[in-house]
Amino acid sequence: MKIIILDTETTGNKEEDRIVQLSYLVINQKFEIEEIHNELVKPPIPISFEAMAIHHITNEMVEDKPKINHTKAYKRLKELNNKDNIMVIHNAKFDLDMLKKEGFSNFCKLIDTFRVLKHLIPEGKFSLQYNRYALGLYKKEKELSKKLNFNITPHDALSDVIVLYLLLEYLVKNFDKSIEELVELTSKPIIYERF
Repeated sequence: MKIIILDTETTGNKEEDRIVQLSYLVINQKFEIEEIHNELVKPPIPISFEAMAIHHITNEMVEDKPKINHTKAYKRLKELNNKDNIMVIHNAKFDLDMLKKEGFSNFCKLIDTFRVLKHLIPEGKFSLQYNRYALGLYKKEKELSKKLNFNITPHDALSDVIVLYLLLEYLVKNFDKSIEELVELTSKPIIYERF
C-alpha cells in the first residue's frame, strides 16, 4: 500500500479553471517518504489575478511548461491510481474535480483531512493553514523542509503537501487512528450538533 498526499494549484476556482501545479508525496505505512513529485504545468486558460495573488504562479512561469498529461508527475499518479493505495487531500472534492478535468478519475481509497478534522475536532476550524499553526505543525516544518531541501511557502502545492503530511501524521498519532479509520471517517456523514 502506498499513500499519496496530494495538492494542486489552479487558474482559479470556477467551472472552467484548470490545474497549474501538481504536487504529491508518496509515502509508506511507516510515514517514510519514497517519492516527491512537483511540476508546474501549462493550463489551457490563463491564470486569474485572484489565483496569482494566492499561489504566486504567473502565466509567464508556465508558458513553456508541458500540458499536465505529458508530465512525469501525472503519468506516475495514474500508475499509482488503484484500490490498494490511499489518496490524502485536504478538501478533496476541489482537487479531484480539477483532476477529473484532466482525465483523472480516482480509484484510490480517500482520506479527506478537511472532513476528518470536522469529525475529530468539531469545535475547531478546518483550513490547512489554520491547523498548520493551531496544531503546532509549523514546529516540525523546518526539519522536514531541510531534509527535503525545499523551503515551505503557504499556498505552494508542494509546501501544502508537506503541511498535509504533518497533519496526517498528527491525526494518526494524537488521535490514535489508523489510516483505515481515517478512510472510514472520510466517508461518514458529518453530524452538526448546533448551527
